[in-house]
Amino acid sequence: MLVFVTDARNNIGHPTRRSGWINKKLKNGSAKKLKRYKNLIQVQLLDRIFSKEETIDCEFRIGIDPGYKHIGFCIYKIFNRKIVKLFSGELTTRTEEIKRLLQERKMYRRNRRRNRRKNVIRKYGTCKFRSPRWKNRRDKLDWNPTLNHLISTHCNLLNKFINLVGLEQTKIHIEYCTFDVHKIINPKVHSFWYQLGPKYKYQNTKMYVKKRDEYKCQRCGSRDIVNLTVHHIIQQIDGGTDRPDNLITVCRDCHDYIHKHNIKIKHTQKVFRDVGVLNSCMKKIFETLENVVPTQHTYGYITEVMRKEQGLEKTHSIDASIIALCDARGYQEEFSDYEYEYLENELEFVQKRRHVRNHVKRIEDRKYYVSGSKKFIAKNRRKRQTQKEDSLEDFRKKNLQVQVTVKPGVRRSRISNMKVLFKPGDKIWYNNDISTCYGWASTQGKVGLIEYDQYVPKRFCQVIARNSGIVCTN
Repeated sequence: MLVFVTDARNNIGHPTRRSGWINKKLKNGSAKKLKRYKNLIQVQLLDRIFSKEETIDCEFRIGIDPGYKHIGFCIYKIFNRKIVKLFSGELTTRTEEIKRLLQERKMYRRNRRRNRRKNVIRKYGTCKFRSPRWKNRRDKLDWNPTLNHLISTHCNLLNKFINLVGLEQTKIHIEYCTFDVHKIINPKVHSFWYQLGPKYKYQNTKMYVKKRDEYKCQRCGSRDIVNLTVHHIIQQIDGGTDRPDNLITVCRDCHDYIHKHNIKIKHTQKVFRDVGVLNSCMKKIFETLENVVPTQHTYGYITEVMRKEQGLEKTHSIDASIIALCDARGYQEEFSDYEYEYLENELEFVQKRRHVRNHVKRIEDRKYYVSGSKKFIAKNRRKRQTQKEDSLEDFRKKNLQVQVTVKPGVRRSRISNMKVLFKPGDKIWYNNDISTCYGWASTQGKVGLIEYDQYVPKRFCQVIARNSGIVCTN
């Protein structure tokens, strides 16, 4: 077991493997446990004060493999011509989850505002303008929220490591990511051909896609040009883009049928969203880290060559291990005759939300009942986009003379964060083992655990550590 230690004044010392000595101090009360990640533990020694003059001269080398969905990391301790790999692993970010939640919120807002405009026009004959109630209009000079989130995620991950090994003897090596998307799509592109994409000489993307598909429905073969439209193979809410390789020509009848029956079409689309986001914020990430810790950059082609020479597989953890020992010129030759030791500590981090900021937990649907029946026969006046049951409009088309009673929808407010018993990422003691929480069904009295992949009764669960934010899952 590897133990990271701090003294009584929160000064950070060097990690140790004297687990027996640490256990004695924990038992007699002269030390207390701060954090635990798998085989790693952080302990505060209450009877010790470290002296900077007696600190061993060494270097803690942190390797970072930046990414959009996954971030690789590795930490070495270099001293006395010896390299010790303390731990490595990867972090799974919330970027995709945030994008999905924003798309879902956008869908509900669009439907709600559309219905409101229809009601206002029906009542007053015109749609009145309503001034914004919140000053949430983003300044044009601000950065995109996606980029800000990715930058802060890299910084927060680095802060976790600095809290373990300190700041004075730490150095960062990071892979400076620069991707040529046009070159990835077409490896033969060069010179002025960068300015001439596949849509060159076409009025817009739709014209190019229809011409590419020979003005023919790719499902039924219809050639009715007036009835043709363009369909997204991967919907935008699922991460699809407006690139031509994600578009296909179909007739309107087939288009309606595809959406109604949720038919999936085979595709060969490559999504370059993560590449574009990294290209946009890579410089800012490097400058932010460089202002805190001495930072050295390396490049992706160096990492790839070193990985193939060693015969290693492609993972974010292994890439970060290589990046930590390389610079802009390649592998650092002074390490060639160093002794190497690997402690086999692999960590998996997942990013969880810290707070729930919405005021409304859920809005219960308006339900309609037939007199004398306890089972509802319709939900809402009009069908929502994600609703499977019939709406009142659908029911009236089938049964015009049936009298129904209504139970109005109710807004259920979310309780304060201070009163939330279980938060995603919390460490839960269940079935004589430590598990990680991913959700809480308060009305059902159940807690969702990652290790069991299901909800278990709340009465058998006990919170042993609050662990929101960047969470270790092993």
